[in-house]
Amino acid sequence: MSTLVIFSGLPGVGKSTLAKAICRETGAAYIQIDTIQTTLGELGSAADLSGVYQFVYRLAEDNLALGHNVVVDCCNPVQATRDEWTRLAEEQGAKLQNVEVVCSDVDVHRSRVEGQADYAVGEGALTWEQIQEQQFDDWNRPPIRVDTAQKKIPASVFELMSKIDWS
Repeated sequence: MSTLVIFSGLPGVGKSTLAKAICRETGAAYIQIDTIQTTLGELGSAADLSGVYQFVYRLAEDNLALGHNVVVDCCNPVQATRDEWTRLAEEQGAKLQNVEVVCSDVDVHRSRVEGQADYAVGEGALTWEQIQEQQFDDWNRPPIRVDTAQKKIPASVFELMSKIDWS
């Protein structure tokens, strides 16, 4: 049985860093929504975020159908996208593992966002204020949650490896 791991959370909390580290540890396929959105923008395609998610669902579906474990790196802030991941996992007979990455220390989170230029989406970089205003729905089912505020990356990876069920 394949496993579909969805990394969710606001920009700057450490999703990409952890998702990539988990893929290095496990050999799972890695799909990052920002890569696809940025590339489409560079190609002049004006795909909205729902269209980008549809593209990512199809890539994940292809990899799951091949029997690969898949890690998806996305904000995944609303219940509608979470429901779609659930549907996809069920259709593919895959185990779904939702991971929410948070940074409970506001100062640390803000310094990460303001210290890096790679939170650019679409026309420009997201500001701290825009990130704070983003909608993030409550979860219907509790995800695996990791708080990166006061942890080094290896400790967060170790924590996640012990919580994610790959069997």
